[in-house]
Amino acid sequence: MKHPNQSEKTGKSRVCVLSDSVFDSYRLNQYFSDNKDFDLIIAEQLPLPPMWDIAVVPASNTAVWIPIIRFHHMILFGPGSLTGEALCAGAADYIKDPWTPEELYYRLLKINGNLNPCTNPILPACLYNILNYQERILLEYLLSKKDMVVSRGQLQLHLWGRIRPGSRGVDMHISNVRKKLHNCPEAQNIFSIETVNGCGYLVHNCENSQCL
Repeated sequence: MKHPNQSEKTGKSRVCVLSDSVFDSYRLNQYFSDNKDFDLIIAEQLPLPPMWDIAVVPASNTAVWIPIIRFHHMILFGPGSLTGEALCAGAADYIKDPWTPEELYYRLLKINGNLNPCTNPILPACLYNILNYQERILLEYLLSKKDMVVSRGQLQLHLWGRIRPGSRGVDMHISNVRKKLHNCPEAQNIFSIETVNGCGYLVHNCENSQCL
């Protein structure tokens, strides 16, 4: 299957996300509002294929995707248990719940043939290569808010799209990132992650080469 076509008017690929969730619609619109690569459409019913180049559809909605998935670029999302079935049926990609708009963006780039996984505009290469996906997007988010306190709730929303009361998942990711920072000489003297008790986390530039 060839790379998706681009809109003649904007030069962007048209992406239709099938969703009836107000929260998901808000998250996606916020993330893709100024995107230079994709025009986003969010719909409760999938328009005819000439209206989109890539469709993003719940795997559970088999009536929508089974008849056309062999002929069009489609990303399915849902529980991990459906991954094999979806990919074998012809899905261009599969995203396991919960997912973020940022993960969707990079998967869309991959389908478009524009993704170079070895480059990253923020993280040093030695750090990028040893962080897992969630550690990476967490650290990139903190770096985008440098010198600002970011709450655990904000980080949970960014990672999983919802608040998880009582969860220590964010704290575990931060702990792992700190350990991996020690294995990256390029990053050790650039920034550090500070815990702000009762509030969240703060990334700031190192002073006098003292980090962590």
